[in-house]
Amino acid sequence: MTDDDGYRYAPPDSPAGLIERGRGLGALRARQEPDAARAAVLDCLRTDTRWDRQVDQRHDYLAHLVRESALPIDLPVSLLDGTDQDNWRSHGLLAVLARTGSAEARAALPRYVLGGGEWWQDVLGTLSGEWPVAWWDGLRADTLRLLAGAEPEHPDSACWAHWGLAAPPAPRPPRPAASRTRR
Repeated sequence: MTDDDGYRYAPPDSPAGLIERGRGLGALRARQEPDAARAAVLDCLRTDTRWDRQVDQRHDYLAHLVRESALPIDLPVSLLDGTDQDNWRSHGLLAVLARTGSAEARAALPRYVLGGGEWWQDVLGTLSGEWPVAWWDGLRADTLRLLAGAEPEHPDSACWAHWGLAAPPAPRPPRPAASRTRR
C-alpha cells in the first residue's frame, strides 16, 4: 500500500507496519521485538507516516515508543531545522518527552528557540501551550530580541498573552436579543 506521496507502507501485521500506522498493537509488538521496533520508530521520525495529517496526531504515541525503546533524541533534535512537517513532528514529540521526564528534550526546545532557528516561533507556541509556565517564562527577553520589533507570527500563542504583549482581542459585535413570542 502507498500514500499519495509514494510512500510504501510495511505489511500491516509486521512491527514496522503496526508502528507506521499508529496502531496500539505496534506498541505491544515493540516490547516483544525491540530491535525491529527501534528501526521502525526511527523511520517514523524521519518520514511522516500518518494517513490523515488533519486528524492523526502521533506525538504521544511516538514519544511513548521512543521512551520504551530507549532511543536517543538526536534524530528529532536534528529535524527541528528541517521542513515544516519535520519540525512539527519533532518539536511535538520533544515537547511530550519533556513533559514525561526527559531532561534532554526539556533543554533542547528552549535552546532551539534561543538559537533563533527557522521555526522558533512555532516551537515557542507549542512550549507555551503545553508546558508549565515556569519552563518557558524565562525566554521573554531573548524572544523579544529575536523579534527585533516585528509582530509575532502567532500572536495568539499563550506566551505573548502571558507576557502582556498580545493585542487585545477584537471586540465582538453585540448579539441580538432573543425574541420570545407568547402564544
